[in-house]
Formats: sequence, structure tokens, C-alpha cells
Amino acid sequence: MFGSSWNPPSELTASVSPWERLGVESANAQTIVALQKKETDNDLGREHYDYEVVGADYKVFFKRNFSEGKVLRFEKGENWFEVAPRDLRWVLVDEKGKETGEQHISPPREISGAPLKDKPNHMRWPHAYGGKLNFEWVAESAQIIKYLSIENFSHLPQLEGDLRMHADNVYLELNLRFEVPDFLEVHLAKDKDDKQVIQFVGSRQGVVWEFFQPSYWDSAAERSEKDLPFVLRDDRVGERMFTLPQGVKHIKGMLINLAIRLPYVWLEAAEYPVYIDPIINILDSNGTSDDALVINSLEPRHYYLAQWEWYGEGNTGYWGAPSRGARQPDAIGVLDLRTLPQMGKSGGISEGYGIFAYRAEKNIPGSIYVGSDLDGNLKLTEQKALQDILKLRKLPTGTWRDVLWDIFTTYSDPTGKTAPKPLAGKLDGTVKLYLNGFGMIKEEEFNNQHRQRSIAVFQDDYKRKRRDGVSLKVLHRWTGETMQELYGRMDAGLAKEILPNPYKEDGWKKPETTITDNFNRADSSDLGANWTESQGDFQILTNVLDIVSLTTSWAVAKHNTALSSANHYVQANVNRETSGNQVGPGMVGRFADTSNYYYCKVDISGIDDQRIYKIVTGTRTSLGEASDDWNNGSVMKLEIDGSSLKMYEGATLRVSVTDSGITGNTTAGVVTDDATAGVDWDDFEAADLAATYQPRPAVINSSNNSFLGF
Repeated sequence: MFGSSWNPPSELTASVSPWERLGVESANAQTIVALQKKETDNDLGREHYDYEVVGADYKVFFKRNFSEGKVLRFEKGENWFEVAPRDLRWVLVDEKGKETGEQHISPPREISGAPLKDKPNHMRWPHAYGGKLNFEWVAESAQIIKYLSIENFSHLPQLEGDLRMHADNVYLELNLRFEVPDFLEVHLAKDKDDKQVIQFVGSRQGVVWEFFQPSYWDSAAERSEKDLPFVLRDDRVGERMFTLPQGVKHIKGMLINLAIRLPYVWLEAAEYPVYIDPIINILDSNGTSDDALVINSLEPRHYYLAQWEWYGEGNTGYWGAPSRGARQPDAIGVLDLRTLPQMGKSGGISEGYGIFAYRAEKNIPGSIYVGSDLDGNLKLTEQKALQDILKLRKLPTGTWRDVLWDIFTTYSDPTGKTAPKPLAGKLDGTVKLYLNGFGMIKEEEFNNQHRQRSIAVFQDDYKRKRRDGVSLKVLHRWTGETMQELYGRMDAGLAKEILPNPYKEDGWKKPETTITDNFNRADSSDLGANWTESQGDFQILTNVLDIVSLTTSWAVAKHNTALSSANHYVQANVNRETSGNQVGPGMVGRFADTSNYYYCKVDISGIDDQRIYKIVTGTRTSLGEASDDWNNGSVMKLEIDGSSLKMYEGATLRVSVTDSGITGNTTAGVVTDDATAGVDWDDFEAADLAATYQPRPAVINSSNNSFLGF
């Protein structure tokens, strides 16, 4: 029924007490729960979610974007938990159960989920982990069922290297991270069928929820529940966290990494589709009817085509979403439809337009109200207005979703002078157009049309770099990386094809660049030969990079080693001044000069604001922001991949935007508009994204890295 080639490991069928099972090493288990103490009990709050479902004595909240950190929140009285999807991967274990290898499959994708029309208690994210690997949450009267569905075995990547040679010991691992408050007790118990469960118990409400044994099944079988033990392990020290002689333990605040493993040989023999379901029992004492559980939009979304608005004055001014006189933009998502010359104009009335998403309707003079979604067809008056506003070559047709995609593909300009630059992509990947507050507008496999647009952008950037005097050493690596990204190979003939005239003979080299600096050297006003203080004044002070002063309200330091690719990440441990309405530190990517680059930063303005900006010809534009507590000393990471920009705190995604304005630049660094004591950077790192075709984990302090994976 489940494939005769697989039998459970001996440790799962042996006569072992639940207490002994709880203490075994994590590598021996097919279900792993790793707990880490957490100093704060603060949570995101329901205002960050897009949908809700209401039971008799509980509520569940969902986010639309599957990759936006915590995507589900459960509340029952004072108790709550939040769930963030993590990576999907293959893992190899030896005969002792120790993990000896892995093959990454996919992180959570930027997929826009929604309730199913015929199943209003189902929240579904199609292709959440890539093609036909879907994720779904089902709210039932007594359970939250969450499952990964695999439509065909061919949709999983083939095993490589040692994993392929030892397929009998390979497992598919689905990772989820739970955050729970600091006032719950953890109980090990058994259910009515004598199955082992882990219960989370509140001081007044008793058992709030519990983890059941995971289930998985294929189209030819009933739901299968294997005796897969839960293991509690402190990843910080790599040892057992505790033993439970009485089955009870109180732990102050937890981050729980739950990994569910399925054997490769079972997946190979199964009849598809296949489902993987780690159930949570939520113990609804009032017994809400399943029919009454409907996932509803938490707040409406409203979309406008409108001109940008200028905020502030002088060197600290910037373009933002129109907000009708508010102190700062209040849009929850933006798409910049301007040309580069329009982006570079400072102050006054904007010459260009954008798409802006809001939680409430706005009265924006001169705007076009798109509606509460992007799936409505354009009216003739809207078609004509859009053609005139954006100077389109022909009358746009179809839905707003279709037209926005066309603006960044068919109607794009690789120079950015007459239209937005095209969306970027690379071989074996997808090209994405994403709007925060909506989700994925459209995603398409990278094809030859996208490749030709990318080559046109590369050639225009290459000629600009040659005019600017960028060294051939830097350009050689960039050319090699571009060939690898677009074709999956590198050779002299291909280099001649993609290089622009009159530089066909410039040549290429194999790309390979990683930059690190821990600043562990003597205090000095000289940062060293690897750094240039492009703006403002920095110093080395007590083994960190420290800000001294600003120039025209800004300070920028760039690392002198150019990366090989414009698709890269840059990160550091950052500290900012912790009181007052202060601005703060940031990370710089795709740096050309002090007038052209992307950056992310954290501000202090009552609450911490995390933002992504671009600077074009010296003019700033705010592309996206989030308001969450920022832990001082944590890793700030800016990741730029094609037209996708993401800001992370450690492993947590804070801000995600789409922008195609700045391309081709391969330099990284740091930035700030705050010279207050206490603003500094440590453990700087930057590297190319495309070199391995796999996401690189953020580097974080060894004292705070236990929850980042398995």
C-alpha cells in the first residue's frame, strides 16, 4: 500500500518507552522538534496578517505571501503561536541516524495564497516550494491541518552525488518553525489511542494545543500514522535539552523547529498525488462546526495608479507613495513605473507614476483607482489614460495584472531612459513581478525572450562601466558570471556573443568572489586598503566599523573588492543608537557611486522601521517598509537577485520588493544617516548569489544561531 521497499528504522519499531524516545539524539528521529530559549515574548500581532478564520473560542490569521516569515497566527485567549515555513530539502542519514549530507530543494517562495472558492476553510499557496509543490492550511473544528502536496514524483529534484548513491537512506525534509509565548508548559503525554503527543498547557486554560504524530499518504491509501518520535534538542550546544522524568517542563519562550522526514524510497513507490500532514490539535472546547469556519479577508486592499509624492527636504528628502500630507508614506506596497530620468528628479511634482497598495481607500488627485484586486479588465478610458501616462507604444489590453507584467517585459527599455528596465531572471529559474500587499502578480519560467532582454541590459551596463573606467579584471568576472546565469556555461565564443560592440574581444574569467571583514584590528581612522570612505567619516574602534561623522547628511563606505555578479547579498551585525527618534545603520548593494545604489536600513521612530531604498542620480525613493521590533546586534542582510530585493533580520524576512531600476553594479558596502555613538557594523560579508544556485544562509553570531536550520 505504501511501497514495499521501505521499512521503518529499527529504533521506531523497538520497544522503547516514551521517556527514552524523548532523549534520543535528533538524528535518530524522523520528526525533530528543536527548542531555543527566547528573551522576549513580543509577537508580530494580527495587524500584519491578511486573512482570519474565527472559531468558537479561537482565531487563526493568515498572510497572503508564503515567504514573508510567519504566515499563520493562532490565538486562544491569552495564548498564541505563530508559524513560519522553512526550507524543503533532501537529507542523507547513516546507519546510526546521523545526518551526513543534504541537497537543498527550495526555500518558501514568494507565492500569493488565497482561500479556495469551493473550500472557504482552506488557505492554499500553489507552487509554494516550486513547480507543483503546493502548501495548504485547513482550519477545522478541532485541528489546524497543514500539508504539503506533491502532484508527481517528477516534480521533486533528482538526487545528486552521495545522496543518489545512498537513496535508501535519503529523506524528504519539510521544515516549519513555531514561536510560542513564555508562559506555557510543555507536557509529554499520550492520546486516547496511546499515541505519543506533546502538549502546550496554559496556566488557566489547560491544554491549548498539541502536536500529533505526523501523517502522510498517497492517492491509493488511507492516512498513515507512523510511530515517529518527537525529540527535544538544544541546537546551541548540540546535546539533549532535558529529560522529563515526570513528563512536565516549563520553558521560558520558545522557537520550535519542526522537521518532518519522509523516506525517498516510499516517495518513489507512491501513487501520486502525495500529502504530508503534521497536524496540530487546537482543542476547541465549544466544538465549532466546520461549515462555520470561513477564511475571510482581514482588511481590504485598494490599488491606485498615481504620481509619487516628495517627502522631506534637501539631502534627506525622498520619493514615496502618495499619502495626502501624512508624515511618511502609508502604502503597504509599491511598484515604480518611472524611467531613470524621472527617478533622478528631486522635489516638486513627480513626472512619473507608480502602482500603490493601501489598506483603505484614498482620495489621490489625478490617480486612477485600479480596484480592490488586479484581476479586473481595463476599461477603455483607463487604457487610453495608461497609454498616455506611460507613453506606451500601443493600447494596453487585458487585466491590470497582465498590463503590469507587460510594462516590465514587452514595453520595457533596457536603458531605462524611456520605460522601466525589464525584469531580470536566470537559467533554471523564474522571472517574478511581486507587489507587497498583494503578493505575486505573475511568475514565468525564464525563457529566451527574458534572456535577450537581460543581455540587452548587460550590454548597456557594460558600456557604462567601460566609460566609467571600471577595470577589466572586474568586468571579466562579471562577464563570466553573466554567462553562467543566462546560459549555464562559460566560454570565449559565448563571451563574444553577449559582449557589446566595440568590446567583443574584452574576454572573461571564471567568477568566484566572497568578501569578509571582521574588523579585528587596531583602532584607526584608516579602515585599511580594502575600504573606501565614499561619503562621511568612519573608523575602526574596538574591533567594529564605527561611524564618526556625516557629509551632507550621509555616510557611505564601500568595499573595494568588486563581486562577480550584480546578484549578491551583503550583511553585517549592526548596532544602532537605542533611544530617541534616530535613524540608523544600513547595508548597500549594487553600488555604482554615492548617487546610484540600493540600500536597506533600520530606523527608530517610536517603533523600528525597516526599509529598502534606491538612490538614482542622487535622489532617494522608498520602495518598501515594515514596522517590527529590531534586535540590536542582529544580522542585517540585503539580498538582490534579479529584480527582487529582500531585507532580512537574521533568517527572518522583513521587507520584500520588486524593482528593476538599478542593474549591473557589483560593489557592496555600508550606509547610515546617523552619526550617533553606538551605530556600528561587525562581521561584514558579501558574496555572489548565482555561484551555487542555492540560497546562502545568513552568518550570525555563534551565540544566536541555534534556530536557523538542521
